[in-house]
Amino acid sequence: RVELPSCKFWPPPENAAVSPATAAPIVGTHQPVAFWSDELGLHPLSPLWNGVWKMMIRNVPARTSQSEMEDLLRSVTNNFRLQMPRSSERKCKGYAFVEGDCEIIKRLAAFLWQGQVPTRRSTRPLKIHPADGFDGFEMIASVTL
Repeated sequence: RVELPSCKFWPPPENAAVSPATAAPIVGTHQPVAFWSDELGLHPLSPLWNGVWKMMIRNVPARTSQSEMEDLLRSVTNNFRLQMPRSSERKCKGYAFVEGDCEIIKRLAAFLWQGQVPTRRSTRPLKIHPADGFDGFEMIASVTL
């Protein structure tokens, strides 16, 4: 079976196994390759991004503003909707959601992979993975190795 990552915001199907903490490829003879890293999230070349219209970005530095994130994302596209929950007026909760069409989300995933918010001094890379809107879950989860 294809191993899918387990996380609070993107639960795997009941019959999927939890992937290892490394970004090692999960390869079958005729199956797509999926990459997962506990530090970085889902690799942008993974077929698990197909059909995704909403991405979660984690490890966002606490004082990052909505406009800083919007500026970062606008360097790729203007066609997105950003949600950044805040714990107070000046602090974000450390994560954000980006919505857009499937192709835009794939481009943003490639851009954000191993990236950081350039206006902040955090050494932790952003962690990305699909949030809602993952239409291909059942199909990919049922693929056997």
